Amino acid sequence: MLAKRSLSSLSPFSPHREKINTLIAFEECMLATGDDGGAVKIWDTRQAKSIFQFKENEDFISELSYVPGKRCILAPSGDGTLSVFSLRKKGLLARSENQEDELLSAVTLKNNRKVVCGSQGGILDIFTWDEFADISDRFPGHPDSIDSIVKITEDIVATASSDGLIRVVNIQPNKLLGVLGEHPDFPVERIRKSRDSKLIGSCSHDQRVKFWNIEDFYAEEEEGELPDLAEDAMASGAGVDAMDNDDDENADEDEWADEDDDGDDDDMDSDDDDDDDDDDDDAMDMDTGASSSHGRLQKSRAQQKQNNGKKKKQQQQASRDAQRFFSGM
Repeated sequence: MLAKRSLSSLSPFSPHREKINTLIAFEECMLATGDDGGAVKIWDTRQAKSIFQFKENEDFISELSYVPGKRCILAPSGDGTLSVFSLRKKGLLARSENQEDELLSAVTLKNNRKVVCGSQGGILDIFTWDEFADISDRFPGHPDSIDSIVKITEDIVATASSDGLIRVVNIQPNKLLGVLGEHPDFPVERIRKSRDSKLIGSCSHDQRVKFWNIEDFYAEEEEGELPDLAEDAMASGAGVDAMDNDDDENADEDEWADEDDDGDDDDMDSDDDDDDDDDDDDAMDMDTGASSSHGRLQKSRAQQKQNNGKKKKQQQQASRDAQRFFSGM
């Protein structure tokens, strides 16, 4: 029988005193970890040990984000502050004032000139680099907490929220661009971008990993246009269908909470919406009711057949993209 070994003998890494809540890898051989007690440790895998530690926060470190050009690590915390640690100076570079809300996620934009943090209250707090004492701007609107943020371009982010929606937001000017996808009835815990920047992967408590196509954002941004989120939203997973979103991309903040109710149809079948519109037409024109009903039925069947074919192609493409996503990790 194999002899039992202690945890310390299994790993040469000195442990955190509190549970590890987040981990990132950077610069090929470096790791950073944040724990529930507010400590951040930097590890060198070549030395198999922690090379230094920061302890500036009083509550859990919710996420860590590495800024390559500045060799800094962003650490939003449950104590309501954002800490910025310099790897060059091996110390704290800056720490924000308490925002009176848990900061759960962070990402840099505008060529590292801006830092955007997602909060428990559904507000995007925007900091200017070198002016971390307080926020320079804020963008309310999410009905629930913003648990994860991914940069799509230098101006556009995708946000994962506890209401199950993945939104696409433009930062300064602040504008909701639409809903990329969703995990119905479950919070979106984390989103990440693939190495080739073509997909965003999302995970939730529904035990599914979904993938969403963002490739068109890069090509169409150069042309001054934005992709149709309803057409490009795509998911892959065990029994997961692609999402169809008919919401107005220019909806204001008060409409964010209702984005998933304004025409979304998880099975990509718009027959019900067509029938409702056609019922109104019948009330306006009774003389052509019979012929219109027959025409609508044929149109509905043709539309359903087209949607089913489109959905099958999207799922097949999503499966291929998912394989590329994991092979590139």
